[in-house]
Amino acid sequence: MEEENKKLRYQNTELSVELGQTREKNETLRTKVELAAQLRIQSIQLKAVDLRSKGKEKPTDKAKKTDRISISFTLAPNIVAVQGIHLAYIRLLNPEGFVMADPGMGIEKFKTAQGLELPFSKKLEFAFAGEELQREIVWQQDVFSAGTYSIEIYIDGNLSGNQKISLY
Repeated sequence: MEEENKKLRYQNTELSVELGQTREKNETLRTKVELAAQLRIQSIQLKAVDLRSKGKEKPTDKAKKTDRISISFTLAPNIVAVQGIHLAYIRLLNPEGFVMADPGMGIEKFKTAQGLELPFSKKLEFAFAGEELQREIVWQQDVFSAGTYSIEIYIDGNLSGNQKISLY
């Protein structure tokens, strides 16, 4: 009887170790799948635009001639990502490093996947079906100062891409 109890305790210990290892593997796989499911930006194009008469647009690199900054980005295909509605938060930082906000909206914030609350410039809701997708946002204002502007794009709370544009 005692020999049988020792054998059962040993088997129980072995099963507990196996269960722990299986849980560890499952957690690692879950983390990998979550990472693979994140939407990634394939490319970002920034263009400073001088608005001419009759609505014509002319690219410029001069701050005093810039009327808007066009932010275009392409999402990479992702068959693992959740298909449906997603949110992109665009942070446009001026040369001093401050987030530019829409005067009519005031300062709004979103929560990152890490739990940080960050102010954003614009929000874009879009439907994703697993295939490559292009989106564009335009930031328009009366005056742009000379310097380097940074753009950060967060999708579903994760930083998906960033880019810079310099105006002289």
